[in-house]
Amino acid sequence: MTDSKVVDLSIMPAVDTDSIEKKWTKKGNVIFGLNSLFFDESFDKAKVSAKVFGGNKKNRKKIITLSFGGSDPFGLTKNIIKLLLASDFGKDYELQVIVGPFFKDKEKINSLLKNSQFAYNLIVNPTDVAKYFVNSHLAIIAYGTSFYQFAYLGVPTLNIAIHSHDIKIAKKIEKIGLGHYIGFRNNIKKTKLFEKIHNPRHLSINIRNNIGMICAEILKLEPLLRTKLLFLGCNTNQIPYIQEAKKLGYFVVGTDINPMAPAIKYLDRYYKVSYEDYNGLIKIGKKRALIHGKKYLQQEVSLLAWEPADLLITSRLIL
Repeated sequence: MTDSKVVDLSIMPAVDTDSIEKKWTKKGNVIFGLNSLFFDESFDKAKVSAKVFGGNKKNRKKIITLSFGGSDPFGLTKNIIKLLLASDFGKDYELQVIVGPFFKDKEKINSLLKNSQFAYNLIVNPTDVAKYFVNSHLAIIAYGTSFYQFAYLGVPTLNIAIHSHDIKIAKKIEKIGLGHYIGFRNNIKKTKLFEKIHNPRHLSINIRNNIGMICAEILKLEPLLRTKLLFLGCNTNQIPYIQEAKKLGYFVVGTDINPMAPAIKYLDRYYKVSYEDYNGLIKIGKKRALIHGKKYLQQEVSLLAWEPADLLITSRLIL
């Protein structure tokens, strides 16, 4: 854990920050938990459109969205579809299957569904996920960034933990009324899955977009920021921030394990490194002269990426 004495602003947008909130709020300027969530413009537009026009939720069949990341390495898309095919949900529900550029089972998914009772739409690597998310009546997903996006749009979720450290978070999500936890990746609770499809819990907490407040806090630190910015992750959400940074004259470095991530084309320099690759991030920091000075600003969706911050003490903005 980073020593909060050297932190000017810490942004921790995740549900499970209980273990560090007390320590950090006493020693530094920290924005944490649901109060620190922010979303790009496409989600605001989708939310307004759904409110004004009703989206596609007036269709005869309700839409269940499946989304398990860019590559779905544990085959959850296929496994969940097989479970649904053993049910009679097809007469009432349509499937919206969203996959990333490295998903390898597209032909298998089409083969499973084309002669089934389900009407379906297989969407590959969409540039604007918000317009698909907002039309969902329910989403079955792997816990991650998409959980917060669905929550902001008011869509109930059935969450699967794909990493052991996600289990605690998924259970807390259920406890506070933001979604349902239906099991670990290799131990999905079929009975609960079917029960919650019929009767999903509507969100008991209103998720807000705090981008204005966060930007205001960041602007207060402007004199501390230098010329190089490092973005951990290059997804659609990062694009507007990268574009603004470029307009201000910053040299923007980004890392993402997916070389086809949509924000990469806006970077000055890209490195194929995961946010979980601590040594790789440190190596990049040294190579690009990002490790320097005694102050830094850091925003992370995953708490895992906080650990290397002990060495990534920088006077640049880390997003």
